[in-house]
Amino acid sequence: MVIVGGLTSYFLFTSITHSDTVVTTATNVSRGDIIEATDLGTIEITGGQSAATLSVDDIDSLIGQVAATDLPKGALLSAESVGSSTNVPADQSIVGIALAGGQLPSTPLVAGDTVRIVATPLAQSDVPGVEPTTIAATVYAIGHDERSGSTIVNVQVPANQAALVAAHAATGRVAVVLDAGGAA
Repeated sequence: MVIVGGLTSYFLFTSITHSDTVVTTATNVSRGDIIEATDLGTIEITGGQSAATLSVDDIDSLIGQVAATDLPKGALLSAESVGSSTNVPADQSIVGIALAGGQLPSTPLVAGDTVRIVATPLAQSDVPGVEPTTIAATVYAIGHDERSGSTIVNVQVPANQAALVAAHAATGRVAVVLDAGGAA
């Protein structure tokens, strides 16, 4: 009985005092972002937890990988958190659109939102008499250009419409409309 009690105490003590160092995010990392060393940190967790986390030994292999999903600061990383590419389907393309206030909703967009890209008229022009060109899209990632103050909305569109979206984006004559339901 004493031996069983001693072994139980030893097991409980070692499982409580043993810890593992795992990888976390030190900054907010958006889906599709390339992971840099400054994006990563570590944390000690109690050993024996069943979380599928990456060990500190894996930290160097994460640099240069692509975030597979939005990773908030402090998130524990798993193998599913990152990938070697953006995993865009063959019939789809990602197009970046720089937008100023008034060209996108004030409601923050997030990856997965269903949106429409709308071709807009020249500034100070009359509203066209016909329905403007619209293209359905899904928000892939969001970024910010500190220099210009623009919000960069990366959208996933059918590959056969990517050039049209890119051409409209280059003119600055586009708006993004968040559709009902938001996330796809």
